[in-house]
Amino acid sequence: MWGVTLAGLKALKMSPERWILEDDPQDLRRKIDWILKLWLINRAQHNNGLDWWDHRLRILDLRYHDLDAGSGLFHRCQELGLVDRMVDEQEIRKAQVEPPRNTRAWMRGSIIQHVWGKNVEAIVKNWECIHIVARPKGRLSAHPFDRHRRMVNRLEIKMEDPLLAEDGCQLDKVREFTGFWN
Repeated sequence: MWGVTLAGLKALKMSPERWILEDDPQDLRRKIDWILKLWLINRAQHNNGLDWWDHRLRILDLRYHDLDAGSGLFHRCQELGLVDRMVDEQEIRKAQVEPPRNTRAWMRGSIIQHVWGKNVEAIVKNWECIHIVARPKGRLSAHPFDRHRRMVNRLEIKMEDPLLAEDGCQLDKVREFTGFWN
């Protein structure tokens, strides 16, 4: 599939100054999201005489990504058979509650499940970073030289490299951190 896609991208013809999709010999619009959206925008431009700054194109852009099956244009493209499905509905439903193990989604979910009900809070900063913040209760003494008072009460988990998403040492750090603060 990668080979066909790369060959199709090489053969794809687009006017760079006007962003008009001129030729798609491998029919990549059926497989690649941005090409399908560009194709739809180009059709709207051609059929309605719109330029790139027309507000109707911005609305089309937003409606394309609308997740509501009744109003989203991507869903409508699926209904019309304009999109090739890579996975079926059952696989999608399963992935929504059980992400593939080698993904950042799996790691985020595992971390959140581990800290649930413990004396820490998971703050998801973005797709790549989670802060685990401790809520100390009765652990700290009033003495100014108490070593616990000087300890950092935040753990930052970074998942910048998606290939390391299944790295067990991240969960080990979370377990050690939550163990100390509970």
